[in-house]
Amino acid sequence: MVKLEEFLLFKKYLSQNQALPLKIASDSMEPLLKIGQEIKLVFKPIDDLRPFDLIVFLENERLVCHFYWHRNSLDGSILTRSLKNPKLSDFPIHPDFYLGLVPDIRLGFAQKAKVTLLNLINGSL
Repeated sequence: MVKLEEFLLFKKYLSQNQALPLKIASDSMEPLLKIGQEIKLVFKPIDDLRPFDLIVFLENERLVCHFYWHRNSLDGSILTRSLKNPKLSDFPIHPDFYLGLVPDIRLGFAQKAKVTLLNLINGSL
C-alpha cells in the first residue's frame, strides 16, 4: 500500500534524476515481468512516452506497472494496458498519478504485434 505522501516523495526523488528501485507485486505483466522482480524507474515526461513503454502509476494506493497505450486527447488522461488483458484499457490515469518509466525492460516485437492484432480484431485501436 502506498499513501499519497509517499508517492509524492517518490515523484520528487525521480524528478532529481535519481533511479528508483521497485518490486513487481502482481502478475498482470507476465511473462515479461514476474512477481518479486526488481525494476528500475526513472523520470520521463508524459509527453515523451511512446506506446508500449512500461510505466508505473498510482492506482487505489498501490503502484501499478503496465504499458502505456495512449493519451486521451479530450482530458489528457493516460490509458494503459496489461499483458494479462491487452484488449482492454485500464481505468484512465490522471497525469498527476503517473510516476515514471521502466527504461530497461521492453515488450518484444512479438508481444507488440500480438497486442496490436488483438486490438485490430477487437476494434479497439
